[in-house]
Amino acid sequence: MIKVLVNDGDCTFKHEDKEFTSGGAYIAQCSDLVFRGVVYVSSDKKTVKTWPGEIIAPIDRLTNYQGNFCKMCRVTFTLKGIKFTGDYCPDWADAVKVRSTKAYTHNLAIA
Repeated sequence: MIKVLVNDGDCTFKHEDKEFTSGGAYIAQCSDLVFRGVVYVSSDKKTVKTWPGEIIAPIDRLTNYQGNFCKMCRVTFTLKGIKFTGDYCPDWADAVKVRSTKAYTHNLAIA
């Protein structure tokens, strides 16, 4: 059974008569029992959020480092007792590909 922590669903907005769609934020448990997904960093860099702006969790730590092509940021946060980490380039986008820091074999109380 796939455990889903976050699922934005259809995230479409309209601007100047054009529609734009994002895949939205999504976090789910993979077959190797590690949670993976995509979230967005808020403009103030204090929270991770969904595409429409709903707060998922506060950021525990944000560190900067120099990547091969741009300045990179590493984000860590905790959601429902699960610690996540991910890297992104703030010069390009606020989307962060994240993963849990370990596999979770026990049942989680996911609402």
